[in-house]
Formats: sequence, C-alpha cells, structure tokens
Amino acid sequence: MNYIIYCMIIGLFLNGCSSGNPCKERMDRTIKDIGRPDNISKYDSSGYHSETWWWYSRGLSYTWMWGDDIAGCEKDTYKFKPIKKILTNLEISFTDSTKTLILSEIFDRDCIFCP
Repeated sequence: MNYIIYCMIIGLFLNGCSSGNPCKERMDRTIKDIGRPDNISKYDSSGYHSETWWWYSRGLSYTWMWGDDIAGCEKDTYKFKPIKKILTNLEISFTDSTKTLILSEIFDRDCIFCP
C-alpha cells in the first residue's frame, strides 16, 4: 500500500515539473500534414516560448506559443500572398537531376525569396 502511494506522489511530482513543449504533438502532426516549413524563427524569454513557421510558397505561417501566461499550446495562423522562390545558379547546379525546377529563369543572384 505504501509503495502505491509513493509511486503516485512521485508520478504527480514528475508530471508537474515537466518543462516540455506542449505544442510538440500538434507541431509534429503539422509537419506530417503540410511538410517541413521553409523557415522557422524562435523566440524565448524566461518561461515564454514561441516558434513561427513559414511556408512562403503556400502563403502561410503558424506561430506556436507556450509557457508563461499561456494555458497549454496556442497557435496563430497568418495567410499572405504566396511568394515564389527564385533559384540562384549555385542552387540549380546542386539540384538533383531527377527533380524538376519550378522556375528556370534567374532574375537576381542575390535574391532568395522574391515577390
């Protein structure tokens, strides 16, 4: 009997001290459904955390937030006009020959993402 009570107390203690990301499951599901984002920007301040994921060609970003003053996981969605990626000569030379280039015209060597 004492062993069961002891295990329950330890379990509650470990559960309450979890510092994991409550958004992880939803984030993993999003990657499975949509694919990896083109860019991720992260912000951490004390107990507050956020990650903004950008899919430029889809015109979509999600900002995931968790930590201080947030119950569990929150997600904001932002939609914008899709942005086409302009490939540089260097990127084209490293592109696998089995893949098809979406854009074959090069406008600016220094341009990574252009409207």
